[in-house]
Amino acid sequence: MLTQDLPTAVVRLIKDCLNARSTAVMGELFDTNYVHRWGLDGELSLPDYTRVMGVWFSAFPDFHVEPEMSLTGNDLTCVRYLCTGTHLGPLVGHDATGRTATWRENFWYRVVGDRIVEDWEDYDFAGILSQLTE
Repeated sequence: MLTQDLPTAVVRLIKDCLNARSTAVMGELFDTNYVHRWGLDGELSLPDYTRVMGVWFSAFPDFHVEPEMSLTGNDLTCVRYLCTGTHLGPLVGHDATGRTATWRENFWYRVVGDRIVEDWEDYDFAGILSQLTE
């Protein structure tokens, strides 16, 4: 895993949240005024993002991310992840299919001190759904 040059908060996010499939540490890693940005204009607060991640971890109980590359400068860190997960729980109106999907995500994190203050997420959700439903 390429984590040696990442801020501590991002390393903990990968290990203790994403790959552990746990929302328990999110309050420690994110600022109380955190904003998650995704899609064309979607924004989520920390409580809403925590809820969404709980749904995601239920839908993909073996969800795993592997950082493929990263770039850090000043307070911004960009990470490209290779993601995998087996669809074993409901996801946005789709019952579990038992199929495994593989996709890439790009995240830009703004880290201040030891907390993630905001981030931007870019991934092909339609591509994930097509792997699960076709």
